[in-house]
Amino acid sequence: MDRRNFLKNAAAAAAGFRLGGVEAGFRTRHLVWLINGGGSRKREWYERPDFAPSFARLAREGFTYVEDHNDTVASHQRSWTELITGNPRCSAVPAYPTLLHYVRKAHADAASKYFYLNGVNRYRGISLAGSYLTSHPGYGEETRPALLTMSGLAAQRFDGMGLTVPEQRLLEEFVVTTLGARACDFNLKNNPVPREPMVSEAAALALVPALLQAFKPRIIVVQMAGHDVAHESYADYEQVCRTTDELLGKLLDFIQADTYFSRNTSVVVRPEVGRDDEVNMLGELNHSMGYGQCHRSASIFWGPDFKCGTTNLVVNRTDMVPTLARIFNVDTPGAMGRVRRELFLD
Repeated sequence: MDRRNFLKNAAAAAAGFRLGGVEAGFRTRHLVWLINGGGSRKREWYERPDFAPSFARLAREGFTYVEDHNDTVASHQRSWTELITGNPRCSAVPAYPTLLHYVRKAHADAASKYFYLNGVNRYRGISLAGSYLTSHPGYGEETRPALLTMSGLAAQRFDGMGLTVPEQRLLEEFVVTTLGARACDFNLKNNPVPREPMVSEAAALALVPALLQAFKPRIIVVQMAGHDVAHESYADYEQVCRTTDELLGKLLDFIQADTYFSRNTSVVVRPEVGRDDEVNMLGELNHSMGYGQCHRSASIFWGPDFKCGTTNLVVNRTDMVPTLARIFNVDTPGAMGRVRRELFLD
């Protein structure tokens, strides 16, 4: 930033103005939050650059918290609700607004500016349908994100999501066009495990570039659950990690090659929980209390507003919502974490 623009933005911030709908000084207009969930430990996707080169690239070019703490680890639903609300007082259904509720309400945006993508509605007892669209006091229908569940996407109905009629028609056309063009087909070295939810979750992550181009949404959250296959097979779990890494690389390539999105798009990674330090005698990798890799995940912030570097500062999963909302100049009164100010560029 040159001196003139620096002084202009500093003056605007001091006066409390907003530039372009976000706080002066922040350049992020589009945020992709990858919840590489279902329980994925940082040993595979962060601590092994040879195994996960795209995550290594993200960390190298972004800011990484190596010690991002979870208290709750045994329950996927509880860990997930704590992460997306920033409040540990949640049960399996969010009792507080999520990041998407907060930001959409503050900016009075259209529903098509907020997308929540998942593979399937339910997997191994993990319910991904409806609960994150729960209406909260003061955060009703008009603050919900649009939901795209990749399994059965062609038959999905989009009414009841708070979309206007033109938005609904546009989304329906997008689905038909995208599926017709087979934009979610995989051309990977590491194809997904050939069953659900792995195939549909890979399709969700593969869809992000097209979604960015079509709607220019403010926030996209990609929720994964397939890493939980580690309860059955560590080899399949490793394959989910490899597929996710390769698709992440394609997303980063798209963003960096695009003249528009390369200037204003951020990608953040943080799973809802890690996994145990060791594979058990049955070849399973569970998520249990007391394991360091389970309680201490990693979180990576990549984009125009973040420093490059790594810290061993112990932070908490409840920080994610207030930190991400801060980029859009939004407060999160129901979240109990703090804004991680140290990761932002001066």
